[in-house]
Amino acid sequence: MFYKLVWIDENGADGSSGCQRLTQREAPEGKPMFQDAFLTVQGNPILSQIAVAGFLRDDGTAVCKRLEWKTNELSLYKIVLLNLGTLKALGVEYQQDLQMYEDICLTHEVLLKDGGRTLKCQNYCFRASHVKHGGCAEQRVQRGGTLLQDLIAPSALKKLPSARQQVVRNLLQWVQSKETKFGNDGSPPRPKKPNKQAASVASKPKKQESLKRKREKKPRTPRDHKAEYEAVKARKLALQPAVSNSSSSSSSSSSSSSSSSSVGAPESPAAAVPPQTPTCV
Repeated sequence: MFYKLVWIDENGADGSSGCQRLTQREAPEGKPMFQDAFLTVQGNPILSQIAVAGFLRDDGTAVCKRLEWKTNELSLYKIVLLNLGTLKALGVEYQQDLQMYEDICLTHEVLLKDGGRTLKCQNYCFRASHVKHGGCAEQRVQRGGTLLQDLIAPSALKKLPSARQQVVRNLLQWVQSKETKFGNDGSPPRPKKPNKQAASVASKPKKQESLKRKREKKPRTPRDHKAEYEAVKARKLALQPAVSNSSSSSSSSSSSSSSSSSVGAPESPAAAVPPQTPTCV
């Protein structure tokens, strides 16, 4: 489906999504937008110098484009106009044995040639419909990444001249770079709005997980009260002889000290005075 991109004023521009919206899509019912788009490209004054002309493929950001026309663009997909005379003069043609990305391979080979030019119309855009079945269905299945044999059969690659073999290898590098940046489909993922409720729930530990952690705790070893009682009793019995020996030794030491003090004590003053002889008066 084709749309026409119509400029809007600055007051209506919306920059809240990260890029400023400059145009809006218009597709009036009953008006052949496909025909208008092709006539617009054919009316461009430099079209005679162009080998391949194409349109903007809308991936959601078409309303943010600032230029109406771009030259020497590689990304011209699906719907293109071919200047067969210029392509013949450049010596460029479709690689019929390619299984994927034959449009990119064509524009790439054009841009490699001296004087090869492309034109991209951004006044009109189209939205491609992707189906699960059809062309390149087997090659576009989920896989780890595109390989050379996914683009072209090895036997068909050997039949090509060395220059065109290098073009196919360059195409493989381009595809792998897109897959590294955006994933296997080669297109940028759409940003998702953050879910505040999911984030708050994820930040809190779940009740089941907390119960699971409680179950996983190591159980305590039950206390053996009888063994503890026997151990305390044995310690008390071991301390009793030591207490009796210490008491007896203290009593003996006190008696010996008392006896030694009585033997070595000085005589009283009364005993030291000699008896007096009575005198007659």
